[in-house]
Amino acid sequence: MSEQFLIAGENQISNILLEGITIEQVLTSVVDTCSFSIKSVQPSEGDEIIIELSGVRVFAGIIDSVKLARSTGGLNIWDV
Repeated sequence: MSEQFLIAGENQISNILLEGITIEQVLTSVVDTCSFSIKSVQPSEGDEIIIELSGVRVFAGIIDSVKLARSTGGLNIWDV
């Protein structure tokens, strides 16, 4: 099975800067969090995120913050 990084139902794995993904899973009633950077495609606050590795869902949630991190030439990178 392949890896998927779904944002609003579309696989964006090719646009995710994989070295920057962090997932914090808390074993209490505190909400789990995920942060990452994405190039070329600006996601929207409120979009659903689903991350699956080898068919196993490792994170699902809703985007609450999108900030332009840097812009170089025609390439934009957003921190989510």
